[in-house]
Amino acid sequence: YEISYITIISPNTNIMTAIRYFIPTDGDTEQHPNIYTVASQPPFTLQTLKREFPLPGTFHWRFKTNLGKGHVWLDCMSDDEQIPTFKGSSGEVVFGKLTRMEEYGGGNGG
Repeated sequence: YEISYITIISPNTNIMTAIRYFIPTDGDTEQHPNIYTVASQPPFTLQTLKREFPLPGTFHWRFKTNLGKGHVWLDCMSDDEQIPTFKGSSGEVVFGKLTRMEEYGGGNGG
């Protein structure tokens, strides 16, 4: 099942959005994703998500999006691309599937 956007109001009144992601090569699964927060609301660009990403290394980014009655994983290659969302039974989410391109190669997510 999917959880709708989690919006957090921090003490300094910034609006935060939870981003779900998993890295299969790290042993993560789609059913038990990781979460980090971004200090804004959708729509996001890939550059925004990379800038806020908490892990070091270079990654290939894919995002879950609806297609017909199912879903696909859309590859995002350019930092200025708008990130798609996925509309599940409980709301709309940003859900990433990441692949490590090199082991801790520097930089935040990109």
